[in-house]
Amino acid sequence: MKYKLFPFSLYLIIGCVFFACTADTNYQSYKDLKKQGKKIFIRDLSSCQEFSNLNIKRSEGSKGAGEIQREKNFIFYRCMEKNYWTLKE
Repeated sequence: MKYKLFPFSLYLIIGCVFFACTADTNYQSYKDLKKQGKKIFIRDLSSCQEFSNLNIKRSEGSKGAGEIQREKNFIFYRCMEKNYWTLKE
């Protein structure tokens, strides 16, 4: 019985780790400090995602995938903050 649950629990753990490492892209998760609205949020979100994708430093094996994702998220969140979007707590 416990061997049947192992693959399921493994997939569950991997899924949780993946979603925990991704940046939050939901409008309701951000404070709109300048009352810009959802259209501006979508525009800023898209430009910050592109900015973080372009500015992430590709490694040649020295960084793990999690470290690269954290760095990418850091760049993304700083870009959003520059555009007056901060995460709600």
